[in-house]
Amino acid sequence: ISPAKLFSNLPSRYYYPVKRKHLDSVARKILRKNEVDLFHGWSSTSLKSLTLCRERGIISFLENPGPHYQYTEKMIRQEYEEIGVRRKSEPEFFKRFFGQDEAYHLSEYEEAAYILLESDFTAGTFVAHGIPQDKIVVIPRGVDTMKFTPPARRGRNRFRAIFVGAICVRKGVKYLLEAWSELGLKEAELVLAGTVRDEIKPILNRHLEKNSNIKVMGFVPDPVRLYQEASVFVFPSLSEGSAKVTYEAMACGLPVIVTPNAGSVAKDKEHGFIVPARDKVILKERILSLHQNPEMREEMGARARKHIESYTWERHRHLLIETYEKAYKQGALDGSRRLFGTRGIGDEGR
Repeated sequence: ISPAKLFSNLPSRYYYPVKRKHLDSVARKILRKNEVDLFHGWSSTSLKSLTLCRERGIISFLENPGPHYQYTEKMIRQEYEEIGVRRKSEPEFFKRFFGQDEAYHLSEYEEAAYILLESDFTAGTFVAHGIPQDKIVVIPRGVDTMKFTPPARRGRNRFRAIFVGAICVRKGVKYLLEAWSELGLKEAELVLAGTVRDEIKPILNRHLEKNSNIKVMGFVPDPVRLYQEASVFVFPSLSEGSAKVTYEAMACGLPVIVTPNAGSVAKDKEHGFIVPARDKVILKERILSLHQNPEMREEMGARARKHIESYTWERHRHLLIETYEKAYKQGALDGSRRLFGTRGIGDEGR
């Protein structure tokens, strides 16, 4: 039994750091005792293991699910300050001990032979912060296209915009609520599906008091039906790796309105619209455009479904194994970082 289980009754923000620290120690012991050719670790969980891999010449991959740590921290800190919301944060000694501070993340980036990312957006944040392009590998996520499917017929009577994800500051919900309130659309509904964080409740409640056409669903474990009943998917996030909900919505035949920061594989004006983060004016324009043009919605949604059909988990696994094989054939640190070019093996055909 894992010693981390002793802390399983603690709040998640305490339990998971303990669990990650223990996992890194276990992985390091396994690496020490066995002949290992390749290591794949997860961000915030792998510094000791990555350091050992570098010392022993073992090929190492650090899978990072989001943008560069410094990019995210700057973006989110600025957002909290501007909207006047207090951000919950752990004491510095806690973050240092459990590997949640900046130094830990930067050390992981340095020790890894490769950094595995999910989108061109996240890759761009790493390059902008000095990580060599030839150290970066981009492999998009996948989606279950058999589970997430379009409805037999999508209704036109009531325009329904849907957001799926944690309802919080980082997801850009503030801008969606402002855009929706200012539009004042008739025969329209905004559906928010996700856990409501305390930080956003005052903002959300103000908009709920003024708008009867905003519906808060809470966490929905299986949102397929919600996607199928919607007209458009809106996700104005400030910081993501490549949000799985964007894949799910496209697989259900929805046009999407997303920010570049969402890491979506959607193309602007083809599968929906890409809008700048924190820009409610353009967000309003794009929502209104799809509200007024049902034919455009249907055409974009159909193209979105067709486009996403190639992004299966089988394809994801194939690209990951191909990446392992390519790195292994060339060796851990003997020129192997030059293999993948500037975008990574997972970008073929994008």
